[in-house]
Amino acid sequence: MPMPEIISRLPPLVLVITFFALWIGEGLHAARSGPRGWRRGWRNLAISGLGFVIGGLSALLLFACASMIEAHPWGLFRLQLPGWLMVLSGIVLLDLADYWRHRASHAVPLLWRLHRVHHSDPQMDVTTSLRSHPIEAALRPLFLGAAILMFGIPMLAVLVHPVVQLPVLIFQHANIRLPESADRMLAWLITTPAMHIVHHSRWMPETNSNYATFLTVWDRLFDSFRPAVPPAGIGLDGFDDDFSQSIVGLLAEPWRQRHADPRRSRIVQP
Repeated sequence: MPMPEIISRLPPLVLVITFFALWIGEGLHAARSGPRGWRRGWRNLAISGLGFVIGGLSALLLFACASMIEAHPWGLFRLQLPGWLMVLSGIVLLDLADYWRHRASHAVPLLWRLHRVHHSDPQMDVTTSLRSHPIEAALRPLFLGAAILMFGIPMLAVLVHPVVQLPVLIFQHANIRLPESADRMLAWLITTPAMHIVHHSRWMPETNSNYATFLTVWDRLFDSFRPAVPPAGIGLDGFDDDFSQSIVGLLAEPWRQRHADPRRSRIVQP
């Protein structure tokens, strides 16, 4: 079996292994105490599964874009870099595009309507990782596809990117506690749970920070980094009722009228 085909089959396997390893870790050494909330967990998984399927289908666009680049060399292909450096550069550029996609999801009202499905979870654990509106999951490849065409990112980088990003995406949402020194050192490279929980704060200045999905250099470079200080609350005000947390409510969320911006929490600055 060709190597690209082997790599293309890895993301679901990596996702499942990482999810269950961290799920077990949460049970053994949770950072935040309290019941797991099985109904909430299954609801998150249902939304996640729907988004993963729809996002996976739309991700075919990425392979089409990468194939176009290989047929008509552009960008990284024209630099004649060593193969490993071209793949590494491609992964870094895709992660940069994902950083700005995430930041735009907080800044653009229409995108925020979709993205608040993820932020409205009143707890944060591994089941929060892929809790996204299916439309948001379908739109994400558009940002990455634009980066592929803009920078001439090769197919191999497109295939490897989810293999290295998915474990970090799940890890950063996990309800686990690392030794403070280890977390602080690791946060110079990738997003950690202590760093990312700040992003799930109910206080807007914290919500609008720490956007990195994989490499934290972008938050430091573009002035959106905040230290890993536990927030006063997790989730969004006005989203804690049963309907807002139901599957129907989560799917209908982008079309619901909210009289106040849910990012403007009642929580004041600590």
